[in-house]
Amino acid sequence: MNDRAAKNLAGRTLTRVLRGLGALPLLAYPLVLPASLMTLGTPDPNSPPAVLSVVKQAFCWGSLAYPLVYLGSLFLAGRGGARGNVAWSALPLAYMLALGGLFQVWGMLDRVR
Repeated sequence: MNDRAAKNLAGRTLTRVLRGLGALPLLAYPLVLPASLMTLGTPDPNSPPAVLSVVKQAFCWGSLAYPLVYLGSLFLAGRGGARGNVAWSALPLAYMLALGGLFQVWGMLDRVR
């Protein structure tokens, strides 16, 4: 096996692993969808600070948009070259990492309040 074929095989394997890891949060999506919709639909009676409201809204809308991010990354990964394929396949994991950060900030701001 030559070097180019080995790199191509490694890239395809990495892409498949990234796509599989990115698909795992979709298993929990039927539970996340109603929770996010209920959180968005109820006002907070304690009138929280504006920053807390913005972070809460961003997290809820971000969690609702995850299937679109995943499907969009699959579409774009299919159109790119080998490097682009891996980068687009990693996008859902980076998105989930950002959502996790928003969740941590939401919890921190809620404790401070």
